[in-house]
Amino acid sequence: FCFFSGLPIAEGELHYRVKDGIVHPPNNNPNKDANHANKPPTQQHDPIILSHEVMEAVNGESTDILRLPNMKTFRYLQKHYTQQCSKLTEQVFERSSWE
Repeated sequence: FCFFSGLPIAEGELHYRVKDGIVHPPNNNPNKDANHANKPPTQQHDPIILSHEVMEAVNGESTDILRLPNMKTFRYLQKHYTQQCSKLTEQVFERSSWE
């Protein structure tokens, strides 16, 4: 599924993904684990995936020549998907972070 829009992505369908090692904001609160002692341990975050349909909505026909999300796409995501974007580091919004 697309992290931003929630659209399903079929196997083999064109999509864009944040590279391994570029992650959600770190948990810097040392007391946070104590507050959640009764919860089961969390698994690693799901990959951050952007559907090609969102890229087409932003860039129109020029999407076919783009290999990675561009600044126009990042601005669109930050404007229209503020809740999802707030969970991410600024590094996610750099082209070099995507594949």
